[in-house]
Order: sequence, then structure tokens, then C-alpha cells
Amino acid sequence: MVSLLRFTAKSVFIAESSHSPSRSSGVMFAVAFKLFTSVSATWSWLGSQDAILKIIPNIKRLFKNFYFLFFVGFLVWMVLIDSNGFVNRFKLSGKLNDLEEEKSFYLEEINKISKEKNQFETDEELFEKFAREEYLMKKKSEDIFYIIKE
Repeated sequence: MVSLLRFTAKSVFIAESSHSPSRSSGVMFAVAFKLFTSVSATWSWLGSQDAILKIIPNIKRLFKNFYFLFFVGFLVWMVLIDSNGFVNRFKLSGKLNDLEEEKSFYLEEINKISKEKNQFETDEELFEKFAREEYLMKKKSEDIFYIIKE
């Protein structure tokens, strides 16, 4: 198996150096496919179970290590529990974006209202029209008739 890997790595290196980039990717794909089919054909299901069984003692030893446990605990603390953790930061950044959108909306509204205010202050006819339509104001000599459509 090791000799196949060395041969494959050499052929990939030769393919990269001797061909153009577009052709070398096809050659590399063919070599990788050949490698994958040969490896998967030689490994049986039982072989992969043996590999997993060989890894389990290393994992058990890792969980007995104080520094690893401390690191995992620290990560859990920083991600989930701490008030400045990553989860909280994500929520706060979403809130900040919402507040910035609201701020831009209200700034636009303020600009729009200030323009209307300037128009009302300079144009008497517009001011009178607005007062009559919105607040139903009238002059002393006028009568207003309301027509209700059914």
C-alpha cells in the first residue's frame, strides 16, 4: 500500500510539472480515482473496524489528560456560558444590525419632516391647505359640510 502511495505521489508530481494546468487537473483526478479505488478495494469493513478500535484507547487517554479537559471546559465556557461568549456576541451583533437599520430609518424620517417643516414655514398656501385637510380648520366666515359616502 505504501509503495502505491509513493508511486501515486510521484506520478502526480510528474503530471503537474509536465502538463499544462488544465491537463494536469484531469491527470490528478485520474490518479486520485485510481488511488481511491485501489485503497477501497484492499480495505475491508473489518479492517476499518480494527482501525477504529485502535483509536479508542487514544481517545480514552486524551480524556484523562487534565490540559485537554481544561481546554474543552474553557471552550464550553466561552461558547455557551460566558456573557461575552460567541453565542451572545452573535445575538448582540444581530441586535446591533437591527438598531442601525432603525437609526437610518428614523434619520430619513427626520430629514423628510424637517423639509416639510421648512416648506410650511415658507409657503403660506401650503400651510393653509395642510391645516384644512388634516386638522379640518376653517376661517371664521366659512361653513364646512361633511359628506359621508356610504
